[in-house]
Amino acid sequence: MISIVALSASCFVCGGCSRGNEWDSQYNVPEGVYISGSATKFSGETTYGRLSEFGVNGLSDISTWISSEGEFSISVVGEDNQPVSFGGKLVGQSGTSDVWRLDKGAQAMSVEKDGFYRVVYSESGMLSVIPYELSITAGSALTESGDKEIRFMNPRYDNLSHTVTWRSSRSAVTLLPGEYVFSYTPGGSHEVAVTESSYESLSTELTGKDQDVLSNSYSELVMGGDTKLRISEKGPYVITVSYDVKARRFYAAANAILRLPDQLGDHCILQQYSDVNIWGWAAGSSNVRVSVSWSDDVYETKAGEDGSWMVSVKTMEGGYDPQTITVSDDYDTITLQDVLIGEVWLAGGQSNMELPLSGFDFDGSTVEGGDEALRSASVWAGKVREVKIQTAGALKPARTVPGIWEETNPETAKKFTAVGWYFATKLNSLLDVPVGILSCNRGGSALESWLPEDVVRGFQANTIPSGSPEPQLNPDGWYENNAPYVLYNGMLSPISNYTVKGFLWYQGETNAFLHQYYAERLSDMVGLWRGIWKAGNLPFYEVELTPHIYQKENGTIGARIREAQHKAVGMIRNCGIVVTNDLIYPNEKEAWHPRRKKEVGERLASLALNRTYGISDCPCEGPAYGGFEVTGSEVKVYFENLEDCGGLACSSDTGLTGFEIAGSDRKFYPATAELSDGYVVVRSRDVNVPVAVRYCFRDFLVGNLTGGNGLPAAPFRSDNWDW
Repeated sequence: MISIVALSASCFVCGGCSRGNEWDSQYNVPEGVYISGSATKFSGETTYGRLSEFGVNGLSDISTWISSEGEFSISVVGEDNQPVSFGGKLVGQSGTSDVWRLDKGAQAMSVEKDGFYRVVYSESGMLSVIPYELSITAGSALTESGDKEIRFMNPRYDNLSHTVTWRSSRSAVTLLPGEYVFSYTPGGSHEVAVTESSYESLSTELTGKDQDVLSNSYSELVMGGDTKLRISEKGPYVITVSYDVKARRFYAAANAILRLPDQLGDHCILQQYSDVNIWGWAAGSSNVRVSVSWSDDVYETKAGEDGSWMVSVKTMEGGYDPQTITVSDDYDTITLQDVLIGEVWLAGGQSNMELPLSGFDFDGSTVEGGDEALRSASVWAGKVREVKIQTAGALKPARTVPGIWEETNPETAKKFTAVGWYFATKLNSLLDVPVGILSCNRGGSALESWLPEDVVRGFQANTIPSGSPEPQLNPDGWYENNAPYVLYNGMLSPISNYTVKGFLWYQGETNAFLHQYYAERLSDMVGLWRGIWKAGNLPFYEVELTPHIYQKENGTIGARIREAQHKAVGMIRNCGIVVTNDLIYPNEKEAWHPRRKKEVGERLASLALNRTYGISDCPCEGPAYGGFEVTGSEVKVYFENLEDCGGLACSSDTGLTGFEIAGSDRKFYPATAELSDGYVVVRSRDVNVPVAVRYCFRDFLVGNLTGGNGLPAAPFRSDNWDW
């Protein structure tokens, strides 16, 4: 709930009651002006019926409920403490105000309609009776349809609590972020009679006092102030305003209606065999119930004052039978349809993870086999689904981010991350349960874009790809792709309650020129992500960057960021990497998006199937460098895990490529390489006494050393030199 508190309609201070209840007639009535009668809640001159002076031209007023079925009068009490009762003669109207001239001999007054009125008394004997027509207004649009004012429904009076309540509408109104004021008559002011021929203009705006917050906070209001109220987050609200007749104070609340994040909607996939989070927002302090079709369990909680709530729901074994989830609070009910239970993975990173099956229009990048995948996409309906998290940058962590689950068909599959698609379809084929992909990525994003602000501000500016811990806007008004922490705030944080099996990561190009910081920061990022997901050891599987010319073909920028990726694997528990050195064509030297995404996704799936799901006969890695030995002019290179990967092999008929050796001069020369019994023999006529060996340690150098299982060996070097 978003509450607005404590508006005093005047400077009234209760005191001086000598006898009796404050609702009943009093003896020795204090000096002042009073309203009473059958049309009011006051039987005579009472404390609660006393008008309050506010120092403008001798005016005093009261805001109160007046019924059309009775009459009311005004009493003036002087120094003798004896009330003199006045009726009135209707002498005209000013705007919506009825103007009466008071007279001791006149009949009691009345109103045509039940309602809440401001009654303003003038010492000259004039009385203005103004109906409240409450609204919320803004200088700019309140809603996407351009409304600048929202009128409230007719108020209701509660006889038990003695409160008057207005409601903005029967259903929620989606308000835009902006500055607002409440107004209780059209136009923001009204005219009250000082004499029969002179009028005073009084403000009718209710604004902020010490705060300007309308959402997520309590805000005290004053009449006619300068501080406007602010809604910081777009959302559907039911705005209620109440007036406590006893305290003479206004209260308001902008209650978020029962709603769920986009990601918890129809067609969503939930993680099987898990305690999944179901969360959302409701009216503040309301009771929330969650029931599911796969069990008789009912989960109950109470929304916080800000309306947020969350429950943990047990899921069953995955399957293809559609399920339902019903969420209700004190006012509304939401039922999610076509919910599936299976395996859920988050696919993060930059454009190579974002690249959809249909390719990128902006640079013509395509996916090999993508058209075929799209034509057959309907085969995977009810088996594989994706939610694409909309690109959103924010300076502070957002509560929500757009992005809905969609049923799979040739049209929706166009947006599906290609790597995620091939990962999901292979997983589904072997596990036989639905697979869902949370696609949360952004082209050109730096690793620092996915870290929180407090972490990034601990880095030196020259170690951040953007060159500054301050996010920069581009000419289009969007944050630069490599801007720090804005994607964490805008995209990742809002979905961190969604229960996942693990993380897939394909990123690094933007950090290539600052590769020396990458491994440690990636390790920190994984630890932080696991922390906000409240899961200490979720699997994290990354994709090695393919060969690419960053500066020059023989440069080592690309080799060093790949090295950092592999180094991070050794620093992170339950982590793995798929090698992609072989997944590049010669004409893709400068291509940012190599076409062979099918193999990338399927290798990621094999890694998950082997490491996470325990399918040991699903190979997931090739030979790993294990050391070298120099014999004369030859270098013997040894490898680990040969038993697991089926020994050493070459994927080409033309012999091994990609090896280089260096002597004491530290100059590397291309070398020939031959397979032997469990090792590779490397030599070069340019190096008589080798001291170091490298394999595919260039920006663009493609090798063909594999395991017997066909999976490639990772690039490596034996030295630690700076070039």
